[in-house]
Amino acid sequence: MLIIIIVTNSIVYAQESSLLILNLNKSIFLPGDMLLVYGKGIPQDSLIVEIINPAGRLVHRAQVDVDVDGTYSRIILTFPKPDDVNFMQGTYTIAARSAVRQDVVQSRLFVFQAQVQEQQPITQQPVQDGLGTSAGISTAPSGAVSGSSIRRLELGLSAPTTVGINEHARVLAKVTLDGILLKGEQSMLQARLIMPDGKVRELQFSAVDDGIFTAEFTSNIPGEHVIVARFAYNELLAYDALSIVVQESPVLTLSNELSRLSSGIENLNARLDSFIKDDASKDERLEDSIARLRDANGQMLALLLPIVGMIAIVVALQATILARKDKQYLSTA
Repeated sequence: MLIIIIVTNSIVYAQESSLLILNLNKSIFLPGDMLLVYGKGIPQDSLIVEIINPAGRLVHRAQVDVDVDGTYSRIILTFPKPDDVNFMQGTYTIAARSAVRQDVVQSRLFVFQAQVQEQQPITQQPVQDGLGTSAGISTAPSGAVSGSSIRRLELGLSAPTTVGINEHARVLAKVTLDGILLKGEQSMLQARLIMPDGKVRELQFSAVDDGIFTAEFTSNIPGEHVIVARFAYNELLAYDALSIVVQESPVLTLSNELSRLSSGIENLNARLDSFIKDDASKDERLEDSIARLRDANGQMLALLLPIVGMIAIVVALQATILARKDKQYLSTA
């Protein structure tokens, strides 16, 4: 009879364990990183997610709604700079509890540190979903995991943080394997766009180069839009997320206009500088010409003075001769 009870409890536990799955986008977080929770739960349920710091203090609580299809994903926190009270460095516990079934709880561990540090290979241990069972993060020395080293698949998203309604922005996805751009098919990259009204639609990426994918983003709904992306490669998974705020006023258009205006001002300043330099150069040339003209005038005067003096002497002699002739003529008469 005791054996039957144990088997029955195991069956109930297995059924409840499949009701809630909690995943994180990373196992190690730095200041400025976003914490994304995603997984599966009871359809249309609300999950209460709590974060406990290494000192055992509750530092953050959030509510995450489960979609009709039983999936959920949401950015619940952007990590601040470490402090000595709430967000200290160390190992944290994150727990999610169902609002429909209070006994359905899932928890995980993650690490928060101030900067990138040399780490041993980190593996996320298999999680026993269910009633308050914790999942851990463990380290293993190189070669200790199935005789092979652990590979690191990373996905990074980047896009403008703010755009205007109906403006087009480009979302860039970068995929690396052990720090090297990974060539992959665009079907390996799946992304969802969560609208401000809660609706979800697929976001299609196109491969541009090895490890580089782009997608076009536009929306006519103001508010925060969240993009959640997933890349799968040889049983490795990488996740990332970002948010884009859509404003009613044109942001990119205004930015482009300001950029063109700034460029026009720079060109005008360059032309003014060139004009001033040319004007200064012209002034220098004019001053040089005036100085040369003065020198030429001086030289000309120096040459003309003796000639004028000689002319004056000749005129004086002629006047004297004429005067003498007049006297002789008068005396003769």
